Amino acid sequence: MSDATVSAENECQATIITDAKTPFDNPDAELIIRSSDNVDFRVFKSFLSVVSSVFKDMFALPQGPAGITDQEMRDGLPVIQITEESRIVETLLRFCFPNILTSIPVLKTMDEMLPMLEVSIKYGIGILENRMRETLFSPPVVKEGAMKLFVIAYQHGWEKEMRVAARYTLYQPVWERLYVVELESITGGDLHRLQQYRLSCRTAAIQVATTFDWMPFSVPWWLECLSCGDTTKQIIFSRYHGEYKPSGWWVRYVEAAAEELAKRPFGDTVLKPELVKGALQQANSCQSCSQRKEIDVRFKEFCRMFAAEIERVVSKVALEVKL
Repeated sequence: MSDATVSAENECQATIITDAKTPFDNPDAELIIRSSDNVDFRVFKSFLSVVSSVFKDMFALPQGPAGITDQEMRDGLPVIQITEESRIVETLLRFCFPNILTSIPVLKTMDEMLPMLEVSIKYGIGILENRMRETLFSPPVVKEGAMKLFVIAYQHGWEKEMRVAARYTLYQPVWERLYVVELESITGGDLHRLQQYRLSCRTAAIQVATTFDWMPFSVPWWLECLSCGDTTKQIIFSRYHGEYKPSGWWVRYVEAAAEELAKRPFGDTVLKPELVKGALQQANSCQSCSQRKEIDVRFKEFCRMFAAEIERVVSKVALEVKL
């Protein structure tokens, strides 16, 4: 016996095939899907054909003459070897099988969803791809992995998802921390356009914090307080046809908000509890402002309008996309 034959036999003996658990151990199955870590999943062609265009086309191929084939068989069933490991295969098949036979997987994190997105694309499972895309590019998932998802959307040519992910990169306050390994697959031009988008969003957001003609209600009392008006500051409101010396606590709030918006140009930045509560504490230290009715309600109403206006102007900033 040659050394090559001995080596081949030893390799075969070392390969241990494991059977998947219910419902992928059905003895009436028509096909075996074997994972990269040698777990066999017994499945029905009809289930896979309905959801997967790749498997549907594969099953439609003409079969060779009986007895003349290099198709691996086990227990009389054809074996299809795929490159995904068993945990991915099991999750994928649970999405493909009828609900009455298995529970639908609950995926909670981006790391759980991304493999399902990739295999759904690979095997042409459109309904699963759409579900994963919708979930991945919706908060809170996209908020936590915006840069990674931006690159993934770029790789697949998904312009809508690129814009969504680009918007959520604004949540990250420090640009240098936005590195993900997926960035290695895009060009410097792509990264430059994303940086320009961020700068434009920042400019638009800060503009809201320095001009206040967007305020829809009548002149707010904190622009006319004689007790704590900041004599060093003057704000012109063309809407109200006048010049006002706003309360010092309000000036400090909007200045702090502008500084935060430079780092994180998103509407809810100006709603940070430390900013809002700090301003109200200072307002209550003013003898005149503290006597105002519903001071908390009115100021928080302003803050919500402030945030909404930031969202409005930032949403108008367009990301330049070159696919």
